Amino acid sequence: MKERPLESDITQMLFFKWLKNNACVFLLAPLISQQSVAAPLFQSDAFDFDAILRLGALSETAPKLGLLAQRQSSYSQSASLRGALNYRATDQWSFQGHGLVFYDNRDQWPPVNASGLCQSGVTRHAIFCEQHDRAPIVLTDIDRLNLQYAHDGMGVTIGRQAINLASTFYFSPNDIFAPFGSSNFYRIYKPGVDAFRFNRDVGELGQFDLFLVTGNPSAMEGSVADRGSLLIHYSNVLGNFEWSLMGGTVYEQAYAALGLQGELFNWLGVRAEGQLVNQDKPSKNEQMIVKSYTVGLEHRWENSFDLRVEYYFNGYGKKQTIFSIPELLANNSNNLSPYLGREYLAMGQGYQLSALTYLQFLWMFNVNNNAEIFYMDINHSLSNNTEFNMSVSLPDKHASSEFSGLSRTLGVELRAYF
Repeated sequence: MKERPLESDITQMLFFKWLKNNACVFLLAPLISQQSVAAPLFQSDAFDFDAILRLGALSETAPKLGLLAQRQSSYSQSASLRGALNYRATDQWSFQGHGLVFYDNRDQWPPVNASGLCQSGVTRHAIFCEQHDRAPIVLTDIDRLNLQYAHDGMGVTIGRQAINLASTFYFSPNDIFAPFGSSNFYRIYKPGVDAFRFNRDVGELGQFDLFLVTGNPSAMEGSVADRGSLLIHYSNVLGNFEWSLMGGTVYEQAYAALGLQGELFNWLGVRAEGQLVNQDKPSKNEQMIVKSYTVGLEHRWENSFDLRVEYYFNGYGKKQTIFSIPELLANNSNNLSPYLGREYLAMGQGYQLSALTYLQFLWMFNVNNNAEIFYMDINHSLSNNTEFNMSVSLPDKHASSEFSGLSRTLGVELRAYF
């Protein structure tokens, strides 16, 4: 009769299996990191071309009733290459283009085109996107493609571009167009959207912006995704605070918002933003005002330890403890928030372990039903142009919470900048 293996032995077996499946990432690290100086692939007075190569490996353990996975445990690999071209024809005219190639052999459900990977939200046309949904997934897309004109404090940008309207960090209701997720620690490039932008300097520190953002013609029928947006944005500085006001229409819904970020007593960082949206009531010919806002505090100590806390009131969310399966899978494209609950807390910490290593934690908590999820991210610089990253996500096991269908993950990634 064979002895039953100990739990520690099983853990070691799973770890070595994961290490074997993903050994290529570790083997390539010393080869890529041999280039000690980070420099663009090509650079001149007018042209600047560089690239980012990312090689990743992911281990997932899905819950037994997981909604977004096909198997209980899986191992997968991914790779992406981004080429970035910046061309300055004259002092006034410039051009920007970013191409992206993505590969992933992960078993996924629903298909990746339904998760928004290809179109990066509802404000991006899929005309440049080529995608194959059967595993392995291969995707090619144009992430930036715009023409810029700047002269005497005035600027115009037309085409696919990144638009950042956030004042807060984890929950950013004002950052409407292809926002970063709360747990996205890697924020080098924000996804581009198809838009026209006019900006003008006002005084020494003020700025006026006009945004015209197109809708997505391929969006689902009956949602607001195919409607355009028109926003006026004004920002300025008062004392130690930068403040901003916005107004206009978002997906043809009347919209008003404000943002604030600065420092109190030269010690305590303060961030806040909020919005009011005039939205149609579901299944009724009436309208309602939806309010959402975030308030955050942060501080960084001299030893490089930083702490950030944010409270989020989600006017689109529901104040309930249990979500049904249809609610978890529902299409919420009419909402300007990806979250199901009404109130959330997030606490993030960061610490510079050494000159080359930075560690981050994030804990997210639903105030109404006690659902929570924990993230860890550690980044180590191998050379001037390469870095190694490891990330962990641990969702709770509460049944029928918005986090209960998510997998526990362990991921590693090698990033090379050329």
